[in-house]
Amino acid sequence: MNTASIEYFLNLKSFQDFSQVGQNLIYQDWPTGWSLVLTDIRGSTKAIQEGRYKQVNLIGAASIAAYVKCAGTQEVPFVFGGDGATLLVPNSMRADLIEELKSLKNLAAVQFSLDLRVGFVDVDELKSMGQPLKVAKYELSPGNFLAQFAGGAVSLAEHLVKSNDPKATVLLASTNQSSRDITGISCRLQPLRSSHGKILTLLCKPIDEKNSIDVIHQVVIKLMPILESDIQSATPVKTSQMHWPILPTTSPYEVALMGKSSSITKWIGQFLFAMISNLSLRFEFNMGGFIPKKYKQELQINSDFKKFDETLRMVLDCTPEQIEKIQALFQELHTANLVNFGMHVSNEALMTCMVQSPTMNRHIHFIDGADGGYAMAAVELKKQLNKN
Repeated sequence: MNTASIEYFLNLKSFQDFSQVGQNLIYQDWPTGWSLVLTDIRGSTKAIQEGRYKQVNLIGAASIAAYVKCAGTQEVPFVFGGDGATLLVPNSMRADLIEELKSLKNLAAVQFSLDLRVGFVDVDELKSMGQPLKVAKYELSPGNFLAQFAGGAVSLAEHLVKSNDPKATVLLASTNQSSRDITGISCRLQPLRSSHGKILTLLCKPIDEKNSIDVIHQVVIKLMPILESDIQSATPVKTSQMHWPILPTTSPYEVALMGKSSSITKWIGQFLFAMISNLSLRFEFNMGGFIPKKYKQELQINSDFKKFDETLRMVLDCTPEQIEKIQALFQELHTANLVNFGMHVSNEALMTCMVQSPTMNRHIHFIDGADGGYAMAAVELKKQLNKN
């Protein structure tokens, strides 16, 4: 098997119980011939404070869609981070992805006035600097997977990219770069109201990167009783909270992702398609092979409200009492010099959808807390990191 091709991830054994995320046995040391790609929006906190959090989420998810477009499958290793993403890419695909992300960078600037930073770092370079990459494959449902990253390579790559280190390739803005269509990304669902009281967006980063998996194992063990031993019960994505407006207010964003080169006919078609899709979901009438009730059930399962990329990222629907206990737990872990953490509490969660096939259960849904959940939690996390 070619270890430097996307098939290597496709054939990686997966795990189904997220509580196993802190077990070393599910992770594999990643081979040579791959690069970590990090995307994030410079000034995302300011954009969120201006009420542009949906646009921030959309561009963050679009970087994953660009990778999916290159690979021809959504079964690729990635983690969504709110205002960007972490992608693990075979070097054989690197040149094509650079062109796609250059286009997205230009589109983000022209259509959304957002500065998308894109950086590539070779995994071999990170290994030579003493930071290996370990990867696990979490199966949401058949054909829908999320990568989980450990080992220290992601954190080092982020530092190299953000400091413009020569070991990282950081894409520059180009006014001559043409915009290509980014399809399959949408955010038509209205914000998901909390059913338990509040939405907690949580970031937890182990201080000891080399033993981060063992630390996360301790975190999960202590967190489970607070969540009544069922992480899935804390998902913000429940059918009772799903509401689709008749006319999607975010359709202009989807049209913007199509770029200026798209025809007016194509734009009108996108508006009509979004409206008909929302009507089908709202009133639950079938359209051909699309069955809204089935899709809504899949949507709950295929949501990424929990993941680990050297930082545990969770968006949880909690009671106020649970939030108090979770905050006390992480303060205790922080005082014990095990983790740094950041939290943000809101009334709602946001969903951004990446749909390859709504009829064949090939769709993944990215979750963030409202009012910039991950970005605002990161502010607190960075304060703790800066004190170390």
